Amino acid sequence: MKLISTALVAVVTIAWALSGCGKSNDEVITMSEMAVATVSGNVNSGSVGTLSLNLRDGILLDWWFPINTAYAAHSCPRPSTAVDGLDCSVDGTGKTMTLAYNSCNFGNNSAVWNGTEILASSAAVSCGQFPSETPGTTLARTFGPGTTRTVGNSVHVSAIDTTNPSGYETPVSGGSLITYDANGKKLEIKGVHVLSQKIFRGNGNTDRVETEADHTLSTVPDNPLDVRLNNGVRTVNGTVKVQHNVEKYTGTAVFENVVYSSADCCLPQSGTITTTLSGSRSGTETLSFSASDCGSAKLENGKGEMNAILLKRCF
Repeated sequence: MKLISTALVAVVTIAWALSGCGKSNDEVITMSEMAVATVSGNVNSGSVGTLSLNLRDGILLDWWFPINTAYAAHSCPRPSTAVDGLDCSVDGTGKTMTLAYNSCNFGNNSAVWNGTEILASSAAVSCGQFPSETPGTTLARTFGPGTTRTVGNSVHVSAIDTTNPSGYETPVSGGSLITYDANGKKLEIKGVHVLSQKIFRGNGNTDRVETEADHTLSTVPDNPLDVRLNNGVRTVNGTVKVQHNVEKYTGTAVFENVVYSSADCCLPQSGTITTTLSGSRSGTETLSFSASDCGSAKLENGKGEMNAILLKRCF
């Protein structure tokens, strides 16, 4: 299934909880999980990709709190389903497609998207058709100003910015760039800023806003992720840098033979991600994937403790 969700990137934006900020069950979201969420949306953005943000039955993306949630009235456009003049447009060059997200969602989840996703190809593009993946072709993915993902009647709002430089250590921007070759693609994440906020309501909390996540993601300069394709199976190797802009530490996440083999799940089925922390925090964590269920993984922390976790983020 063809889709550019969101990397990013993606994508795309999820309200993450970070170290020091809990989810509904107060679990800590690790740097490895942040990296795989961003990469997964980009890896699945192609003719053999799954529906980004679509997880198997029973794994929904509104994982935070048991609150009444606003559901979108219609599905967000994908390159293969977008209609020219309705939710898609092509610029005068004929090579840039803009998808309009107007209170829509992806798959069977309640996250509501607003904003735009911009796909700039080195080849001609057309609404209703995924951009060319011919070897040598490039595809840039960015998001328009004000693109947001909302869960819970605007209680949790995540914004993704690919334009303005961010990053406490190394400011970056630019979204992502895919370069296709004969057996897959190279994926360069130039810079994606994810800002997630909780907006409080009632009981004297009017106008109170709490930042839940402030991260910047990118690949290493001149060293894009390598994505190999074999019979529909994608294997990823490379490094992603995740900057925690609030607590001032960085996770360097190394993808080792991370395999996407399911047509029903946008998350990996095997492989490992080893993340080394530097800055205000140090240590190493390892995330390994299992094909037993969509999102199933094991996390070994810096103390050598192993925990089974269920990943729920893919954009």
